[in-house]
Amino acid sequence: AARGGAGPARRTSRAAAARRKKTLSEVLCERLEEEPSAAMAVWTDLKQRELPLNEATMDLLFRACARSGGLPAAEAVMREAVGLLTPSVRAAALVSLIKWCKEDKSSFEKIMNLVDEAERTPEEMEYMSYANFLYSGVDGYSK
Repeated sequence: AARGGAGPARRTSRAAAARRKKTLSEVLCERLEEEPSAAMAVWTDLKQRELPLNEATMDLLFRACARSGGLPAAEAVMREAVGLLTPSVRAAALVSLIKWCKEDKSSFEKIMNLVDEAERTPEEMEYMSYANFLYSGVDGYSK
C-alpha cells in the first residue's frame, strides 16, 4: 500500500524546496555568462543599488573578469568591495579570485597583496595557500 513515501513526485518537490532563490545580484550577474565584458558595468550597478553581495555573486563576477579584463579588473573589484563584504564572503571572494584569475606566482602574490594585515591570520593564510594549491596546474600554476 502506498504511504506517501519518497515516490518520484515527493522527491521532486523536496529537491525544489531545497533550492534557494537567486538574489537580484546573482540575477544581474547572469548576463555575464554571455557578456563577460560587462563585468565592470554590472559591478558598478551592484554597488549603486547597494545590493547584498554573496559568494555566488562574487564568483560570477570574477569568472567574467577572467574572460574579459583579467586580474587587473578583478583586483579593482576587490579594492572597491572593501567594507561591502562580510568577512566570510570576502574570504570566499578571494578564493574565487584565485580560482578564476590567478595565472602564475606573481598573480597569486598580487592577490595576496589584497589581503590586509588584520585578515592575515594563520587560518586565513592556510585557506588562501590551499586555494592556490587546489587551483594550480601540475607544475604549481596553470600557465
